[in-house]
Amino acid sequence: MRPDDTPRASTPTRSPAEVLGSIEIASGSSVPGDRGSGEPGRLRLQDWSPIVGSLEWVLASRYWETEGLAGFIRSEVPYVINNTPWVAEGAARVVLAASKSLPADSPVRILELGAGIGLFASHFLRSFRKLCQEQGRDDYERTTYFVTDGSRRTARQWGEHGLFEEHGDHVVLAQCDANTPSMLRPIGEDAAPFELDPGSMHVVFANYVLDTLPATILKRDPALPDGFAEIRSRVYVSEAHRDEIRRRFGIDWDDLEGLATRACADEGDAQDALLPILPYLEFEVAFGERAHADPLPKEILDVQADRVVWNHGALEAMRRILSLLTTDGCLLIRDLGPATDERIGDLSYVARFGPSLAFTVAFPILDRTVAEIGWASISPSGDEERAIHTRLITRSNSSITTFRDWFADDLHERADALAEEATRRINAGRYADALEAYRNALELCPDDWHLLANAGQFLTQQLLRPQEAMELLSRALEIQPNFSAHLWNSFGNCHFVLGDPERAHACYLRAQEIHGADAQTETNLAYSWTALGRYEEALEAVAAGLYFDRDARFESALLTKQKEVLALLQRRREEEDQRADRRHEGFSGAR
Repeated sequence: MRPDDTPRASTPTRSPAEVLGSIEIASGSSVPGDRGSGEPGRLRLQDWSPIVGSLEWVLASRYWETEGLAGFIRSEVPYVINNTPWVAEGAARVVLAASKSLPADSPVRILELGAGIGLFASHFLRSFRKLCQEQGRDDYERTTYFVTDGSRRTARQWGEHGLFEEHGDHVVLAQCDANTPSMLRPIGEDAAPFELDPGSMHVVFANYVLDTLPATILKRDPALPDGFAEIRSRVYVSEAHRDEIRRRFGIDWDDLEGLATRACADEGDAQDALLPILPYLEFEVAFGERAHADPLPKEILDVQADRVVWNHGALEAMRRILSLLTTDGCLLIRDLGPATDERIGDLSYVARFGPSLAFTVAFPILDRTVAEIGWASISPSGDEERAIHTRLITRSNSSITTFRDWFADDLHERADALAEEATRRINAGRYADALEAYRNALELCPDDWHLLANAGQFLTQQLLRPQEAMELLSRALEIQPNFSAHLWNSFGNCHFVLGDPERAHACYLRAQEIHGADAQTETNLAYSWTALGRYEEALEAVAAGLYFDRDARFESALLTKQKEVLALLQRRREEEDQRADRRHEGFSGAR
């Protein structure tokens, strides 16, 4: 700002006493309260509403549309456990077994709905290609894989990252709403939308997508006409945040109600304005009379639990999905929720992952619905004991044995348990035992990139074996080069320990490209900038790291580095002053 632009105070026209005397406050009054809500200090943005159609649901949908992959990269939405190569390899084996019943020259057409970060599809295609090569089959060459997501931004980002470049024409990237699974909008600018024909898909994958479709939670209430109450929510914002919302987001308090109304009317600009203030919104949840008087289906009425999740959107979508399958095709589902009737009451809920919402899936109801349609819903042994449930829905026997053999194996769970044991042993200082646990885990799952990353970090930080760590991390980066800042940070740490701060710095910058608001990355950059003698940038990285360090995990290291950099700066300034003094003395002392 130029001096002439500096705001100037206006000349007072009233005395202080006159200013104060002009203010009238009614006896006993306080800060204005919640207009129309009857609750002081809060502004109601939406009254009681079913979850689907509520302001939170609307903003969650907008979040996916606008953020794309960012929610996964920032770890707001968990994805690591859901995208292991082990699951994708199992799916590849199931598809290969199913495709053996096809004519030799028949195309293999696969549709994935809600592909999210895209790693399952990437892992699947690599596994499927490898299996076909090992068995001398040409199924991969005959495969077209339609990778889709409800978010067009997400689908575009797969292309921008080149996630499927190695598979060429075998992959079609498109937007697809799982509610209408036959309609695809390819991401190419000139590509026209098209509709999949009934009976044209050999396989459909629906991993963690049914839980995002419209649903509700019902609770038995004999006082209501149909005996069930429905979960609802209402939305407030506290008066205490009035000034902060205006300062941070430029939204006046008097505009909030109108924005909320417009957002629920599906106006995108209003949704975009409200999405950043989602952390300031307060949600109350209670059960009340159902918003729609439509009769409840028999599969809900027959449930004995007091509480049940009704995945009506998922059940309707599933009927449409099954209509796309060939006679001997199959649908593979993985999701969270109750797997037995006895668990429905306990596990019927809505989960929040960052700004997103997801319902659990009532698998017993899904299984019975599938049977009514005329398909078989196959589960692997031991599935009911697991947190994540898998179903193969098919009319053919060709892939059932392969499915049951692979997904009944608890190999991946054993590897996870060993990794957790390794962490406990590291915390206890038992490094030899931790090394053994990681070795056993990687024998089970040698291509689990997250496991490789954690083992590599252990080798670097605790065992000071960066060379061996680089071997593990290089393998992990072959599998997952695009979306993990943690991987690139760990790889950079290897170079740093080996005395190569420039290569380490390049890795940290790559991590920053992936996730620009990560405390670990900024901490590492503070170290590499310091090693490169770039003290100003090092202090900027320290400040950014402290800002992003939500749980203070890196605070001690950052403050220590800040103190070190300030001391180095002071030393540099003292040396510059000394050189200046010597130059001055040289001239002044010349004779």
